[in-house]
Amino acid sequence: MPPPPLHVLSEAEKNDLLLAQHDMIERMAARISELEALVGKPRKTSKNSHVPPSKDDFGKGGGKGRKAKPGKRPSREGKHRPLAETPDKIERVIAAACGHCGSDVSGQTQRCRHRYDHIDLPPIRPVVTRVELLGRRCRGCGHRYRAPAPAGMEPGTPFGPGIRALLAYLHHSHHVSFERLSRIASELFGLSISQGAIANAFRRMEAGMATA
Repeated sequence: MPPPPLHVLSEAEKNDLLLAQHDMIERMAARISELEALVGKPRKTSKNSHVPPSKDDFGKGGGKGRKAKPGKRPSREGKHRPLAETPDKIERVIAAACGHCGSDVSGQTQRCRHRYDHIDLPPIRPVVTRVELLGRRCRGCGHRYRAPAPAGMEPGTPFGPGIRALLAYLHHSHHVSFERLSRIASELFGLSISQGAIANAFRRMEAGMATA
């Protein structure tokens, strides 16, 4: 269906149409990037992926004729993640009872019998800072004055440089659309931010880089 003539659309309808077209372009660009990344990659086999050996040479005999080598397969050396050199914190747990007989061992001197790293992300949530600029009427000249805004917290947009940088990184490096950026902000961080607000934040960033 062809789009309606632009002269019959209101400004709000034109904005919605532009956002929808932009979202479609972003999805198509992301899909093209995925397809381009697949070009030239070697075919997946049991040697370079989790494909079972029975699927090797699929289409050329289906792997028929391959015979398993006799004898026991040699064991592979186990691999594990190395411990971090500078952990953020150390959790020492003292045994309360013997796991074999149940005797109370909490009063005994114990030493480390096993150590490992547990890695996780801290809870991520937006930090809201209420900025109050104080002032009064000057006794010297009679004009009203107020304190300047803190650096990086100037009025105009409530979203700080950390949020803007994350949105720009996901959008430009990973081709995440405005609609998905809004969902990510809501579902991961509990932050309500509209597609229009994201577009405005990007425009301010571009304007700031142009004047830098």
